[in-house]
Amino acid sequence: MPAALLDTSIDRINAVDLLDELVPILRKVPETGSRIYQRLATIFNAAVIDGLRPDNPATGRAGHSARPSQ
Repeated sequence: MPAALLDTSIDRINAVDLLDELVPILRKVPETGSRIYQRLATIFNAAVIDGLRPDNPATGRAGHSARPSQ
């Protein structure tokens, strides 16, 4: 992940930010992109539980994956 995204407060990151960074990785190295996506989803779930943000930008409605098709 680029430093600009890493330096952004977790409550200010949105789904577009994540997709902008993940899509190129998923296209080049799908397995690595998938692992990064899973880890980010876990981190954002924890942030929701801890009250740091209202939603998880790595998931869609009803908890469905927002990850793009490979």
